[in-house]
Amino acid sequence: MLKRLYIDNFKSLIEFSFPPKSDIQHLSAFSCLVGLNGAGKSTMLQAFDFIAQLPVSNTRIDQWLEKRNWKARELTSKFSLKSIITFSVELEYEGKTVVWSGTFNKDTLKCTSESVSVHNETIFSVQQGKLFITKEGTKESTVVKDLMYQGSILSIRSFDLKKYPAIAAIKQFSEGMKSLELLNPQLIRTRAREAHDVGVGGEKLAAFFHTLSPEIRSTILRDLKIFYPNVTSLSSTSIRAGWKSLKVTESFITAAQNTLETETIHLNDGMLRILTMITEMHTSHTCILLDEIENGINPELVERLMDYLVQSNKQVIVTTHSPMVLNYLKDEVAEKGVFLIYRTKQGHTQCGRYFQSQRTRDKLTLLGPGEVFVDTSMEEVASDLELAALRTNQTVFP
Repeated sequence: MLKRLYIDNFKSLIEFSFPPKSDIQHLSAFSCLVGLNGAGKSTMLQAFDFIAQLPVSNTRIDQWLEKRNWKARELTSKFSLKSIITFSVELEYEGKTVVWSGTFNKDTLKCTSESVSVHNETIFSVQQGKLFITKEGTKESTVVKDLMYQGSILSIRSFDLKKYPAIAAIKQFSEGMKSLELLNPQLIRTRAREAHDVGVGGEKLAAFFHTLSPEIRSTILRDLKIFYPNVTSLSSTSIRAGWKSLKVTESFITAAQNTLETETIHLNDGMLRILTMITEMHTSHTCILLDEIENGINPELVERLMDYLVQSNKQVIVTTHSPMVLNYLKDEVAEKGVFLIYRTKQGHTQCGRYFQSQRTRDKLTLLGPGEVFVDTSMEEVASDLELAALRTNQTVFP
């Protein structure tokens, strides 16, 4: 499970920690990011996805950039002249704390340095073109500076994951992260031939659904009926040239007919988004990123969706502009999981737990989380969080 992330020099994220360094609590299973337009909410999700790409086996960062229509030079912050992105990921794995840190060069598209530690003991590092591994009390080294790869050395180097559970934790984090921040109903409506998940924007939903076992399909149908009780079946077929088609059947009491079968190309945006999210929840991914969760979904269904996500067995990070989303969270979930994302006077993105502000805590005793959100200026809360962080830093670093 992801406990904390630090990244520096990625777009508007300068010396950015999530949760902030002054916060001794780690991330919980559900996090909701709120903030003004342009504050950096989507950038945070992009940063998560970027770091998760680095250790993927035989990864191609240039292909990841191409999918987003980005240039490598756009990765780093306009507030800095540095070409290096620094990152650190803290994970909880089998009861142990694993930290993976590194520096990524946007010009070479590879990590120039890396380290992996377990309870502050370094077991693996890359420095000055050499790979060092601690094995049975001794440190072995291998020259890696001339190897051709992108991202992390972990993308091409094989390890016995039973001997190195810390590296297994990083692989699990990498392979388990799934970003759906580009989810788009127009893409979901398209047909695809082959897929191992729903795709970057949902464009492979039909092809992926076609690969699932009858048991998983039944579970997805059961979950979809939470939102749309009239749905009676989900079916996929292989049509010409290997393209896959996905259809939803609903039951109604009418004079003309009792059932209505609709292909995804004709489904409404809300059902498409919900169906894609539900399907993704039944993959092996362990951490799901969702941007503007309420888009295209009726408020009544948003309430059911929030309950569904909070109760899932995944770690979920969402963004929203809607106070309704917060109002559908229990107070204890909101206190731990709602983060305000804001820009400092320097233009840097920072964050803090929304209900750590004294003014929001006081209001929460009388109002629901969403009502507090509507009743409180985000600039005031950001000012509260900045002041609290400053006081903490002065205490720790006099």
